[in-house]
Order: sequence, then C-alpha cells, then structure tokens
Amino acid sequence: RSTLFPYTTLFRSSYVEYLGSDIFQYHEEIRSITFPDSLEYIEANALCGCENLEKVIGGKNIVSIGEDAFFNTKYCDKELWPSLNGILLGYNGFDKEVTIPESIHTLGACCLKNKNSLYYAEKVIVPEHVKKISDSAFKGNTAVRSIIIKSDITELERSVFAECENLEEVVLPATIKTIYPLAFYRCSNLKTVRIPKDTLLVNESEWDRAVTPFTECKAEIIWY
Repeated sequence: RSTLFPYTTLFRSSYVEYLGSDIFQYHEEIRSITFPDSLEYIEANALCGCENLEKVIGGKNIVSIGEDAFFNTKYCDKELWPSLNGILLGYNGFDKEVTIPESIHTLGACCLKNKNSLYYAEKVIVPEHVKKISDSAFKGNTAVRSIIIKSDITELERSVFAECENLEEVVLPATIKTIYPLAFYRCSNLKTVRIPKDTLLVNESEWDRAVTPFTECKAEIIWY
C-alpha cells in the first residue's frame, strides 16, 4: 500500500517486498521516494520516466532491480556511477576504459547498455568485488569491445552480452559454471571464447527454435 503526494511517495505499509513493473512510470511529479526496509525487489520500469525523481531514501535490503527501473530520472543522471544499495544502474562518464568501482557489488539488469550510457567505454573491467552480473547487463551496447571479468562469479545470466555487435574479447573467470541462453546472442565480432571445461551451456526452446548461449554468434568455444 502506498500514498502518492504531489512531490513525495512514502510507503505506509510496514512490509512491502516488491515494487511492481511500471507502478510509478512517468509520474513526473515525484521528486523523492522512501522505501521500507522490507523492500527486496524493484521490477522493470517501476520508476522509469519519473524525470524529477532525485532523492531515494531507504531500501537497504534491495537485492534486485529490473530493467530501466530508474531510467530517465534525475537520480540516475546525477552521479558518475548511479547505484542503489550496491546495485549499478548506469554510467555517466566518457572514458574509453572503465573499471567498476568498489561501491558496486552487482551489475543491474541492462545497466551498461547504450540506453543507460556507456556510449564511449570500449573496455570494461569487472573487478573481484563484483559478485553478480544480472541478465542483459550489457545488452545492445555497441561501444564495448573488451570485457574483462576478474570476479569469481559462477553464472552468465540470460542475454548478458546479447547484441554487443562490436564486442571482440570476453575474458571469463575459471569459476564460471553455468551460461544461460542468449548470453552471446548476435555478438557478431566475437571470434573465440575460453570456457572452463565443466561449464554447463543451458539450451531451451523458444518460438519453436532451439536457443543456446551462442545463438547467432559464430565464436569458437575453446574449452580448458
């Protein structure tokens, strides 16, 4: 249950776990929002288009933020690395090479696609302190050419690098155990990928076709 004021949204219920998809989308009157500590999940587009939202209070237990949840808000535009509770929402810089900062432990869904900046960075380094890369994190990023993952993540989520058409190099850690469908979808410039030999490549059926992590990607898999 929530109450909408002209400029501020407060959650009056003491226990709210989910903020649903599109729930406050395009509410330009919202300038501040206060989340209860019970909130764990913010779904796609929840606050997308709230152009005047610049202050977020609470939410210390949020573990997942969906695609474009804060897109086109002042909150997402004011910092170099906008984030919430250690979950990256985007990047607003112009460097050719970037390293994810220590304050970030999770790359959020679609956080580094072109729509959420990273127009210029050609090389992205994901250090040891990053513990999760969410689905579609880099999806559609046409600038990035090299992604170096130094963290000990165990999974590549669905569509994580999909449609990164200029991606030429991905360095995966030896800890990778599972790669989900469409992870490298349409990575047309990717020539080879080194993958630990015990890694599971997850396949599934979609619209009467088989979908793999390398659908419409011709990269050679080098097992080691």
